[in-house]
Amino acid sequence: MNDTNIYKEMPNFILAQAPVLLVSLGGLIVALRFRRKAPSASLWAAGAFALAVFTCALVGIAQAVGSAATTHLIGPVLRAATYVLLLIGVYAGRTSPSPMPAGSPESIWQNVGSTIRARPGLLAIFFTLFIGVFLVVVVTTTLVTFIMPESFVSQARIALRLNATNPAAANGQPAASGVFDPRFIQTECEVIQSEAILGRAIDDLDLNREWGKRYANGDRLKTSETMTLLRGRLDLRPMPNTSVIEIRSYSERPEEAAKVANAIAFAYQTHFLQSAALKSRAARAELTGMSSPASKPARPDPAASLSNDPHVEILDRAVPGISPIWPNKPLNITLGVLMGLVLGLLVGAAAWWVGLQVGKKPGFSPQS
Repeated sequence: MNDTNIYKEMPNFILAQAPVLLVSLGGLIVALRFRRKAPSASLWAAGAFALAVFTCALVGIAQAVGSAATTHLIGPVLRAATYVLLLIGVYAGRTSPSPMPAGSPESIWQNVGSTIRARPGLLAIFFTLFIGVFLVVVVTTTLVTFIMPESFVSQARIALRLNATNPAAANGQPAASGVFDPRFIQTECEVIQSEAILGRAIDDLDLNREWGKRYANGDRLKTSETMTLLRGRLDLRPMPNTSVIEIRSYSERPEEAAKVANAIAFAYQTHFLQSAALKSRAARAELTGMSSPASKPARPDPAASLSNDPHVEILDRAVPGISPIWPNKPLNITLGVLMGLVLGLLVGAAAWWVGLQVGKKPGFSPQS
């Protein structure tokens, strides 16, 4: 997604996350307000709502940059962790329902500090688990990111131009302003993905042999098999309110992605020229066979409509990409660090809470 599309879609991302964000902020404020009446429960609830705020911000950024893994995997995991923290807070509130004595100056953070001084072993367990989980998540994310195959994209841009300055619009043809009917543009996108166009590009690049070496242990692929692979790596994007179509090709090799995009653009241009030539010959044949007696009404000139037909112009040729678009290594590593921090805090806090509950059992004497 380019910067222009990000700015256009940003209000939608904000509106989508606004309800959850507002509720989470309200819950965080309420939890902090009740920190003296129910210290344990309010601490867990504040952590849950703070995690919910962080999750909303993370998912919004992921949607803006188009990170599907964060939106559909990391986001739900963090939301599930939020629910777990809320359940722990409810249980902690039930096990210690008595409020602090009135007039006690000890705050929740002072309570945590006194617990750390009384049980230093819990702090060691917390940091051990936090660092261990953090390192495991970051190292795993980094390794997976560098192991994943890279994907490059190249794009060629074509435009449907008008031969006449003021053609009449009819039946999906260009309008007088030179802007094409969106249905006509969509039809041409389907034409580009047809067997006639893709088959010509496959033959020009000899993809049956090239991809057979890569994906079929050296055996030559059938044209139908190559066409299925090619359609999965092709993305056509009509530019809004224009007659420009962007042909995007994806490949593990940047040079191949550029060659495929250019071959498809050239094949479509050639197909368009051949169709226009056939139409021109048919029109001339009709003109030759026409009779023009004065008694017969005037018939429209078939050749006149040819001047209104569009033609294909290649605006930009595809060039090999410099860096892969997938995986996004900086983004994945950054998300791995954030996930490591969050999960490390959750695991360490859970171990801390379990230690506190065990320490409250009768007959338990902490060892120094």
